[in-house]
Amino acid sequence: MLKRGEIRRFRAWLQRLGQLFQDNRTLIESAEVPHYLKPIQLSLFDRDKYLIDGEECVDFFIQYDNLHQGIRDTCEKLDIPFEPGLIPALKKHRQMRPLPIEDFYDKQSRELVLNLYAWEISRFRYEIPG
Repeated sequence: MLKRGEIRRFRAWLQRLGQLFQDNRTLIESAEVPHYLKPIQLSLFDRDKYLIDGEECVDFFIQYDNLHQGIRDTCEKLDIPFEPGLIPALKKHRQMRPLPIEDFYDKQSRELVLNLYAWEISRFRYEIPG
C-alpha cells in the first residue's frame, strides 16, 4: 500500500502548506521583510525573488526541466562560454515504483495548488492533473 500512503502524505503536506500560507500571507507577500528573516518553510513561496509589486523583475527564467538549454541560452545572451560539464547532475534516479501524478490530486488538493501557485501556473503554462 505504498501508493496510498504516498498519496495521503502528499495531500496532508499540501494541507499544511496551504495553512502555512494563510497564516503567514502578509509575511510571505511582504517585500519589506528580507527572505533571510522569513521562516525557512516559507521558502516555498519565493516570488519575492522574481516579482516586485506583482510584476516580473528578472530578464528571463530558466526552468529546471529544461536546465541545460536554459543555461546555454543565458550564456549566449551574456556572451560567455557554455560549459555543460560544470552543471551538476541531480535527481537522475527514477523511482522503483513510479506513481502516476494524477493519482495524487483530488478536487481539494488541485484547487489548493491552483490557488497557491496561480501566478506560476499561469506564467509557465503548467497544468495541474485532475
